[in-house]
Amino acid sequence: MGVIGKAKTIIGNPNGFFQMARSEQGVGGAFKYLAVLGLIPLVIIAVLFSVVAAFFISLIGSMLTMVPGLDLFGSTMFLGGLGILIGVMLGVLAYVAILIGSFFGSAILHLFAYSLGARQGYSNTYKAVAYSTTPSLLFGWIPLIGLITPFWAWYLNIVGLSVMHQISKMRAFLITILPMIVIGAIAAAVML
Repeated sequence: MGVIGKAKTIIGNPNGFFQMARSEQGVGGAFKYLAVLGLIPLVIIAVLFSVVAAFFISLIGSMLTMVPGLDLFGSTMFLGGLGILIGVMLGVLAYVAILIGSFFGSAILHLFAYSLGARQGYSNTYKAVAYSTTPSLLFGWIPLIGLITPFWAWYLNIVGLSVMHQISKMRAFLITILPMIVIGAIAAAVML
């Protein structure tokens, strides 16, 4: 099944998809899926930020050329190009963060999963995490819809953990909520 087929099945039939995903060996398939789907926010961030940055940097550059002696960077074209470069760099940084973060986030979640009796291995936790990011990667950039995608992804993560580790949805819910509680408690302790 290709990336588009997987995305449709995850959104339309998450239980069925995660049942199929259990047969995948290792994390390779899930990582490839995440790498391809992760290109969507990379392109959107790069294009949007580049357009906005190029506009504002060009505007500032135009203003600087009107002031005698402040033509520091030469032309507005250079500054606009700089804005585009910054946008592309931010997009690439977000892409790398998604890929690397998937391994670290899965490892933290797996510690809680293991402590609550999930014994089907790290690769199943990783698959649940990677595939559950689908709504955020596909729709997270859309105004208003982007506000609900984290909750949708959280729900998919609960379903994924439940199916992949053969545990109840309540236990999967606890696995996903406990890291938030622990991190919140640590942050509160540090602030006090």
